[in-house]
Amino acid sequence: MTRTPCALLLLLSACGGAVGDWEPVDTLGGLVLFDTDFDGQAARCLLDTGADLTVLRSDLPQTAVQALIGDRDVLVDPLDLGELGDAVLDGIGDPLGGIDCLMGWDSFAGQALTVDYVHHRIRVARSVRRAARIDDDAGWGEPVVLDLDPTSPLPTAAARLQGLPVHAVFDTGAQVALVPPAVVDALDPVPDLQPLLIVTPDGTIEGGLGFLQDVTLGGSTHDDVAFAAYDSVQLQALIDGGVDVDAVIGASSLVRYAVTFDDGDRTLTLQPYRGADLDASLGEYTAFVEAGGLRAATPRATIASPW
Repeated sequence: MTRTPCALLLLLSACGGAVGDWEPVDTLGGLVLFDTDFDGQAARCLLDTGADLTVLRSDLPQTAVQALIGDRDVLVDPLDLGELGDAVLDGIGDPLGGIDCLMGWDSFAGQALTVDYVHHRIRVARSVRRAARIDDDAGWGEPVVLDLDPTSPLPTAAARLQGLPVHAVFDTGAQVALVPPAVVDALDPVPDLQPLLIVTPDGTIEGGLGFLQDVTLGGSTHDDVAFAAYDSVQLQALIDGGVDVDAVIGASSLVRYAVTFDDGDRTLTLQPYRGADLDASLGEYTAFVEAGGLRAATPRATIASPW
């Protein structure tokens, strides 16, 4: 049997241990924003698990570089889009106060990323331990574990929209769910829609805003879930590439849970908030719905992906 030398175990421990420290973040309508640096250059990042690429502003390094999240170094290998990348970051970031980085799912390959909306923090861990995805002492509900599609480049799992089975991308870069019109028409009853402006990587487009009666994720069901209805070029590109995907689950669902995206064992773990934690997380999102976007005279929401 091969044994791991003690010196190597000490080195692994010094690199942050199996479970990293929490990194404070800001949330805006369920979007997750945090500060880090690349080669000593400060950057404001949007966490976007619905993107399988990472984009940095053109004045930041465009080669593989480390970013510190908590006490763990995350290897970021950006796609150099030049001025186009700057334009995308400007378009998505303008309603958010500006961003320098869209950090995609590719940056967390083989690792476990936990997003705790109610405490405004994220954590990166090795995926080899149960603690990487479940916080038993947090007072949250029984975890629901979904299997991620091993053939998808994005975190994709089964869900039900008003009882309709779908495969959905779980996307921290979307303030609301994304349901294409063809899927909306298959719902029973078909939700009413009103006009919605949607900030996307292709600019601001027009779509429809609706509310799903209920969404079921594994054994967990929640109701009154905001969604945008439009034909997404990015979602269609995934479908054309052979990915089995019908919709996107966004912050209108995710803020109800502490969510762990584990690329190592290809699972998505949802720990439901309860009591005061659930009230606080939903309260922050509802404030966005009522004042900042979805109940405004001209509703607006950001869906930064899928890419």
